[in-house]
Amino acid sequence: MSITVSHSIGDLANDLRQAAELAPTLEAKAVRKVAIEGNKIAKAFAVESSGHHGMHYPSRFTAEAITPTSWEYGPSGRPQGNMSFEHGSRNQPPHHDLARSADIAGPMLADEAQDVLDQLFWL
Repeated sequence: MSITVSHSIGDLANDLRQAAELAPTLEAKAVRKVAIEGNKIAKAFAVESSGHHGMHYPSRFTAEAITPTSWEYGPSGRPQGNMSFEHGSRNQPPHHDLARSADIAGPMLADEAQDVLDQLFWL
C-alpha cells in the first residue's frame, strides 16, 4: 500500500488566494439573503401583532443594505414606521416583532456563514 500526494503547497496557496477573492461576494450574498428573510419573518409577526390600529405598520418593513455585508431590516421612517409598536408605549404593550425575528434570523446567519466556509474550502 502506498500514498501518493498529487498537490503541493503551491496548490494550497492558490486555493487560499482564490478563497480570499471569493469570500466578499459569498459573504455579501449570505447576509443579503438572511436580511431579506428576517424582514419577511418580522413582517409576518407584525401582521399578527399590530391589529386594526396598526394595519399599515407591517407594510412599512424594509430590508436595506448599509454596506454589502451589513444590512438592517424593520419598519422604516415612513408613516406608521416610527410608531411605538416594537417597544410599546403607555397606550400599548411592546410587540417585539424584530426581536422575535432575530431569534430566527440569527441562527440562519450562522448556517449561511458555515455554508460560505464550506464553499470556500471545498472549491
